[in-house]
Amino acid sequence: MSATALSAHKPSEAIASLDGIRAVAVSLVFLSHGGLGRFVPGGLGVTIFFVLSGFLITTLMRREHARSGTLELGAFYLRRWLRLMPPLFVVVAGVALAAALGLVQGEFSPLGLLAVLFYFGNYFVIATDFAGLPAGLGVVWSLAVEEHYYVVFPLLALALLGMRPARAAAVLGALCVAILGWRVALFLPGTPEPYIGMATDTRADAILVGCLLAFLRNPALEPIAPERPRRDLALALACLGVLLMTLVIRNEAFRQTLRYTLQGVAIAPLIWLAVVYARRPAGSWLNLAPVAYLGTISYTVYLVHHVMLDAVAWHWPALGAAPTLLAGAVLTLAVAEPVRRYVEQPCARLRRRLHERAAHARDTGVAHATPLPPIAISVCIATHRRPERLAALLEDLRWQRLPPHEVVVVDNDVEGSAAAVVARARARAPYPIRYAVEPRKNIAHARNGTVAMSRGTWLAFVDDDERASPKWLETLARAAMRYGAHGVLGPVEPIVPESAPRWLQRGGLYAFARLRSGEPVPLNRMRFGNVLLSAPLVRAQQPVFDPRYGLTGGEDGDLLARLVHAGARIVWCDDAPVHEPVDASRLSLRWLLLRALRGGQDFARHALAGRYGPPTATRRALLLLRALAQAGLALLLALICLPAGRHHAAHWLARASANLGKLSAFLGWHYREYA
Repeated sequence: MSATALSAHKPSEAIASLDGIRAVAVSLVFLSHGGLGRFVPGGLGVTIFFVLSGFLITTLMRREHARSGTLELGAFYLRRWLRLMPPLFVVVAGVALAAALGLVQGEFSPLGLLAVLFYFGNYFVIATDFAGLPAGLGVVWSLAVEEHYYVVFPLLALALLGMRPARAAAVLGALCVAILGWRVALFLPGTPEPYIGMATDTRADAILVGCLLAFLRNPALEPIAPERPRRDLALALACLGVLLMTLVIRNEAFRQTLRYTLQGVAIAPLIWLAVVYARRPAGSWLNLAPVAYLGTISYTVYLVHHVMLDAVAWHWPALGAAPTLLAGAVLTLAVAEPVRRYVEQPCARLRRRLHERAAHARDTGVAHATPLPPIAISVCIATHRRPERLAALLEDLRWQRLPPHEVVVVDNDVEGSAAAVVARARARAPYPIRYAVEPRKNIAHARNGTVAMSRGTWLAFVDDDERASPKWLETLARAAMRYGAHGVLGPVEPIVPESAPRWLQRGGLYAFARLRSGEPVPLNRMRFGNVLLSAPLVRAQQPVFDPRYGLTGGEDGDLLARLVHAGARIVWCDDAPVHEPVDASRLSLRWLLLRALRGGQDFARHALAGRYGPPTATRRALLLLRALAQAGLALLLALICLPAGRHHAAHWLARASANLGKLSAFLGWHYREYA
C-alpha cells in the first residue's frame, strides 16, 4: 500500500495496544534490574521502547502531514519538551535530594547533572562508567538515544513524507543496514561493548525499524485487512522464535552486532499484530485497564525504578529478591502516580490545547501566508451500488480544509440505493448536497447529470470508491491557481489489501504512471477519478460526456482530449492524491487483463476519432502495425519473465492485452465494462 485515507483519523486519536506494549517493556526492564537479569531480558525491553517510539512518532507525523501538508517543527519540539522534561525535572530534583540526605548511593557531578538534563547521558555513561550519577539513574542512557532521534528525525521526515511510503521505507531500511555495518566496523577493532550497546550512532536502528513500520505497514493509518489467523499466528511464533534465538546465542560478535538488528526486525511485526488484534483475545489483554495504566506511567516508572530497587537493596541487603522487588514496585508507584496526576496530565492537557489551536489555525486558513481567492467548487460524484464506500467519501469531504461549495451525487441505480447515505451525510454537512437518480444505466449520462445540477465555477470529479485527505481539494485548487491551469489531474493511489496474492502486491499493477507537479498531462494519460476542471469550459462541451462511451468507459479521456483541443491547459498535481481501496473482485489476473484491454480500446477509439491528431490512413496503419508488433513482443516477454515472478509476467500480459484491445477497436468490438 502506498497511502490511505488518513483523514479518517483525528490527530490525537490513541493507537490501540501501545500502552500495553509499554507496560510489557517496562516490566521486562524492572524485573531484570530487580535481580532477575539472568532470566528476564531487560535489554530487550529497552529495544521494544525504541521500536515503539519510532513507530508512534512517525505515525503522528504522517497524520499531521496528511492534514496540513507539512510538519510544524517548532510545535513538534515543544510537545516533546512538555512530554519529557517536566517529569525528568521532578525525578532529577527528587533523586538529588535523596542523594543529599543519604537515602540513595552516589551523587550528581556537575557534568553528570548536565548530561541528564541535556540528553547526552549515554555518551557520559560510556565515558565515566556511571560515575557522577546517583545509583540507578544510569537508565538515562536510553532516554538520550530517543531524544537524539526526536531532534534529528523530524528533519529527515520532511523529506520522507514527500516520498511514496514504500520509497521512504526503503530509505529507512538502508539506514538500518548502514548502522549494522557501523556496529560491525566498531566491533572488529575491539571497541568496548558499552559504546556499541549504548551509543546513539550504534542503537538508533531499532528506532528506525519502528519508523519503517509506520511507513510500510501502518495498522493505525491503513484499513485493517481481513484477519488471517493461521498466517498471523505463524508470524508471531516466528518473531518470538527469533527473539528467543537472540537471547540464547552468547557469541560476542553476534550479541554486539546482529543481535540488535534481529530484535528490532522481530519486534516490529509483533507491534503490528498487537494493534491489529487489539479487540481479539490474542491482543485484548494489552488493553486491560491495569496493563494500560502501567503503560501510561511507564516513563516515570522507567526513570525511578532502578533508583528505588538499588536503594532497597542497599539499605536492606538481606531482604531477598522477592521482597526487594515488591518494595521497589511500591516505592516506584508511589512516585509515578503523583507525577502522572500532577505533572504529566496537566502537561498533556497543555499539549492538546496547543495542538488543537494550531490545527484550528490551519483548518481556518489562518496559517496560510497566501490564502486562496474565493473559489466555488462543486464536487461531482457518479455512484452505483457502493453505499459504504460513498458514505466514507462523503465523510472525507466534510473534513476538507477548503470546503466544497456543494456536493452533487447522481445515483446510476434505478432503485436509488445511495439515497439513505446521502440523507445522513446531508444532515451533517455544512454545505448543500444535491442528489438525483439517473435510471439509464450509462456512466456518461450519470456524469452529465452531475454537471447539469452543479452551480460551482469549478468542478471536481472523484469516484465513489475513493478516499480524500483533508488537504485534497485545497491542493488541487492551489495548483490550478499556481500554474494558471484550466484543469488539474491528481494521482489515484491504490490500496491493495494485504489479503491479495503476493504477486499482485509486488507488481504495482493497479497504479498509473505519475508526472511532476505542474507538468502538462499528455493526451494519452488523461483520465478521471481525481480531477478539477473549469466549469464554464466543461459546460461548453456538448455533450459533456459522450453517451456512446457510457457502457464501455472512455468518456472521461474523450472529454479531456476535447477540452485540450479547445485550448484548455490541464496540468498534473502530484501532491493531491486520492486513495482507492482495491475491491476483492478486482484481485485477479482476469480483471487486470480486462482493464488493460479496455484501456487499449479507449486509446484506439480516441485515436480513430481524431483526439490525438487527424486520423489519416497512414496513422491508422501505423497504429495497427504497432499494436500487432507490441502485442506479440509483450506475449513473448511474459513467457520469458514468468520464471522471475508472476508479477513480471502479469505486467507484460497486461501490455499484450492493451494492444489486443487496440486491434479489437479496429474491428468495432468494445468491452462493455459498465453493461
